[in-house]
Amino acid sequence: MNKGIPQEGVILRIKPESQRITLLDSVEGKRMLLFSSYAPVGALITYSAFTRLGIPRLVLHELCAVPLRIAAHSLCFLHYALALCDVGIPLGSCVQEAYNILAWLCQENAILSSVQKDFFLAKLIMVLGLHTTQSYLCERCARVIRAMSVDTLSIVALELDCCAHLPRWIQQCLEEYVVKAGYERASDKYAG
Repeated sequence: MNKGIPQEGVILRIKPESQRITLLDSVEGKRMLLFSSYAPVGALITYSAFTRLGIPRLVLHELCAVPLRIAAHSLCFLHYALALCDVGIPLGSCVQEAYNILAWLCQENAILSSVQKDFFLAKLIMVLGLHTTQSYLCERCARVIRAMSVDTLSIVALELDCCAHLPRWIQQCLEEYVVKAGYERASDKYAG
């Protein structure tokens, strides 16, 4: 562990009963650490890690960005984005593009339209390699999403006729990966 060297990560999940935090580190990938100071789920933080008595521990340095507007407007959307990474990335593995997408979401902190949320989650699902067994997504739409940069989401105005099935495909992926892994199901489409 890089004792004392500041690292950057996005908090994916907190288990208060065991004082464990799961985060996606910009370099070391998905990690589970013991924590003593609070930071909200979804926050982009700088921290250092050290091992004491064989247990990796987190020392919080700074809350760099907290997606409060997104959480207030669409908590289920944020929940699904974080849960996809928690479920789709094994401990110790780094998916740099997934980290970049989450860091962008934390820093952008904009209210996304329903279409932008669809494209955001679809991009994240594809980056993580999570695909549903039922394909509601045509190859043309999949190619556009794979090629799309997340920082152009704020100006996404795709009028692809095939994208009408995108919400159904996303919902199927969420059911297949996130809900089956024990995360709560949203009552409606990203609730916001």
